[in-house]
Amino acid sequence: MHEFEILIRLGYPRFMIVNQTQIGRQKPPNPAAEGRYVEYRFERGSSGLFGEKAPGRWLTAHQAIRRYWLIFLKISSYW
Repeated sequence: MHEFEILIRLGYPRFMIVNQTQIGRQKPPNPAAEGRYVEYRFERGSSGLFGEKAPGRWLTAHQAIRRYWLIFLKISSYW
């Protein structure tokens, strides 16, 4: 919650939650929307595509926090 509070105070109105296990499947758009195309494979642990190129939909802070709670509850049920 603290991180969301900080981001909201900094003026970020939307958030995207991306499944980090799928980062290796992401590919830069070709043709590139900006600049020039660079072929690149995202390694495990990297952040992957960002901004409008990231896979997913933009959420309000309330929606993103709710999604995180659901993810947390699902993960914590395994312990």
